[in-house]
Amino acid sequence: MEKEVEEYKRFNPNDPTIKTKALLTLIQNFGDDFERTIEGGGGAEVVMSELTCGAKINKIFHERFPFELVKFEKDEKAMRKEIAFTIQNIQGVRVGLFTPDMAFEAITKNQIEKLMSPALKCVDMVSAELMTAVKSCADGMNRYPLLRDETERILSTFLREQEQKAKDHVI
Repeated sequence: MEKEVEEYKRFNPNDPTIKTKALLTLIQNFGDDFERTIEGGGGAEVVMSELTCGAKINKIFHERFPFELVKFEKDEKAMRKEIAFTIQNIQGVRVGLFTPDMAFEAITKNQIEKLMSPALKCVDMVSAELMTAVKSCADGMNRYPLLRDETERILSTFLREQEQKAKDHVI
């Protein structure tokens, strides 16, 4: 304690090292809050009144995404008919013993394309949750509005870039 008292005696608010330390502490606190919001955590800080960002993202992947996929399930009879027509159209006048690769590719490609819309919707929902988490965690910087705004801008830009990369991967 005596050491701390000595530090406060020599405290100079205009000292650049103190300003740097304060800035780094704010940013570190933001990072810790963001990580806790995404990863969850125990202890006395557990939110009990609503779902955190990480829990909402988990729900998107395990409830919402499967729900969207179920909407696109097809009647098995219609799908078998589609497969038969595809194989016959690719074989033409030839008769084959095995399913042609082109038929398999066409059918598979058609089925995979149906996954694109729900997957892109999932990316949008996760991005929205992450943006909300950034804004929520940035509230800890309200005493420094310029820092808060700049932090939000930088992270929002980064998240939008990553969202686009994720969408490109899905496509």
